[in-house]
Amino acid sequence: MTAPAWAIVGLLWPTFLDQLPGPFASSLIGCGLLFSLLTKRFHCFWFLAASAWTILHLAQGLERRLPASLAEPQDLIGRVTGLPVEREDMLEFRFKLKGNPDASLPENALLLVRWYRDWPEIRPGETWRLSLRLRPPRARLNFSGGDTERWYFNQGIYALATVATDDGWRLQGAGFDIHAVRAMVAT
Repeated sequence: MTAPAWAIVGLLWPTFLDQLPGPFASSLIGCGLLFSLLTKRFHCFWFLAASAWTILHLAQGLERRLPASLAEPQDLIGRVTGLPVEREDMLEFRFKLKGNPDASLPENALLLVRWYRDWPEIRPGETWRLSLRLRPPRARLNFSGGDTERWYFNQGIYALATVATDDGWRLQGAGFDIHAVRAMVAT
């Protein structure tokens, strides 16, 4: 096999693991990288380098998970990104956090917010202060459909949120934003 084929195999195989390798296995991969360079076995090098990159990427994604200590509603400030989707019983939109006092939430964490009953008009690019109830981005096991939890992970969704009280405050209008332009074109 050629070097790109080994790299592709190295990129893919860690995604089939039940759990990520621990520090011992990671140090073995590092030693294998060094050994393959010294012995000029470049197919092994590409395989191990791609594997290490995938494992590192997956570990960083798992570190961004929501802490379990955030069960109470939180007053959070953020910007609406993407186009809000209105369904019969709810409004769903992406909400990127900014300037929040709680240190347990990352600065630019992306939330998928659902607002049930009596939602106001929300436009992309607006900044809101909302009282949100957060929960981890998990989904029910579905053998015949798509993997929703994997989709949340790939989209960078940090948490799922539900508006706890219907008294959200619009802090800033949309202004000029790529999502606001998309909303104008969509209507």
